[in-house]
Amino acid sequence: MSYSSDRRPAGKDISAADVSAYAAVMSRDASSARLWAEGAVFVYDVPGRGQRVTPAEAARRFAFTAP
Repeated sequence: MSYSSDRRPAGKDISAADVSAYAAVMSRDASSARLWAEGAVFVYDVPGRGQRVTPAEAARRFAFTAP
């Protein structure tokens, strides 16, 4: 199986179930402080259902820029 540069199998989409499972793990175990302590250079907090933001609204608000 070949992988693209973002480590997903080439030509494959990530399922909604995989995204939900990853989000559950990250929300439980990955605080900003922990990610920085583990060597993360950038940590982005994206609004979601907890803030009553739809995925489309979150995408419009989010930008990958250096803090």
